[in-house]
Amino acid sequence: MLMDTGDLKSVLSQKLGVNPETHKLLFRGNEKEDDEDLQTAGVKDNSKVLLMEEVTCKQQIPEEVKETSVISRGGAAVAEIRKEVDMLSEQVSALQAVVESGTQVDDKDIIYVTEMLMRQLLKLDGIEAEGEGRVQRKMEVRRVQSFVETMDILKSRNSNPFSNVNNNISITTQWETFEPGFGSMNPALPMPSSAPAPMSSSIPTPLPPSTPAPMPSSIPTPPPPSTPAPMLSSTPTHTPSSIPSTVPSSAPSHMPSSTKVTQDWEQFD
Repeated sequence: MLMDTGDLKSVLSQKLGVNPETHKLLFRGNEKEDDEDLQTAGVKDNSKVLLMEEVTCKQQIPEEVKETSVISRGGAAVAEIRKEVDMLSEQVSALQAVVESGTQVDDKDIIYVTEMLMRQLLKLDGIEAEGEGRVQRKMEVRRVQSFVETMDILKSRNSNPFSNVNNNISITTQWETFEPGFGSMNPALPMPSSAPAPMSSSIPTPLPPSTPAPMPSSIPTPPPPSTPAPMLSSTPTHTPSSIPSTVPSSAPSHMPSSTKVTQDWEQFD
């Protein structure tokens, strides 16, 4: 049993398939409130009432519906592109593994995947989305751009697969030039500059005080007593200097008495 105009409006809206909140009930040209009693309002059986849509609500509904539809359509379009990008990402990972292992692949495969990724960027750019759909589109754009950058790097490495090996060899050669005994004559140059430094600082200081001191005291003293003695006794050049000193003292005293000496010797016979 209907009690007020609000109940009557709900029944009519349900039969007509409209939203009761966006409609108003008119009886005899006057709008009736939802909480107004039917008997008080004068509504009886077989009375004619009018259910009219409000103008303000009619203007607001299309905008809300349009925004909702844009969000739903934008999110659905981004989801479809995301599926395609997922499949392309698997190809990117496969090519990356092959190129990084040192194996050269066909450039056409890299170009094909790159072009497919660029197409997905164009599709994302043409999607109209608001709110959450716009955020999803922006995230997907960044994801595709990262894959495109990866493909550019793979293309560069694939065109020159031995670039990394050459870099390693050059670096090793540069380090070997600083090691002694390897490479050309240039690495041996730093050795003389480093070796004399400690030698000059350690050897000169102890040698001057130790070497000159024992040499004058040990060498000059023994030669004088040993060298002159044999030279005077063996060499006739030194006899004139030694004989005159002894002969004059003994010869003059015994020479005048030679006869006496003879006699003395005869007496002892």
